[in-house]
Amino acid sequence: AVFSSGVSLNGCLEPVGDLKQKITCAQRQGIKVFMMAEANRMEHEKIAIKKAGLELHYFEKLEDVLRQLGLIKKMAANKSVAGKKATRLKTKKKTQ
Repeated sequence: AVFSSGVSLNGCLEPVGDLKQKITCAQRQGIKVFMMAEANRMEHEKIAIKKAGLELHYFEKLEDVLRQLGLIKKMAANKSVAGKKATRLKTKKKTQ
């Protein structure tokens, strides 16, 4: 699998240029899965690329890419735990 995108500080995926060249190079190397920013979908649809044997996936957040690759599990549970800890800290400060 290949991932090609810029990543902002908040985890949003940014579009990249030279998409036709990147996809062509991936195909030459025998890559079967190509992942990119959702913002690149329009550019990809405009250019004519032979997509035989290539899966294309579009994502908006880096978290979604990592989950697709199996590198992280659902983060919703972790976020809610972090939120509860923050609430507890605020509550303790108010009572003191």
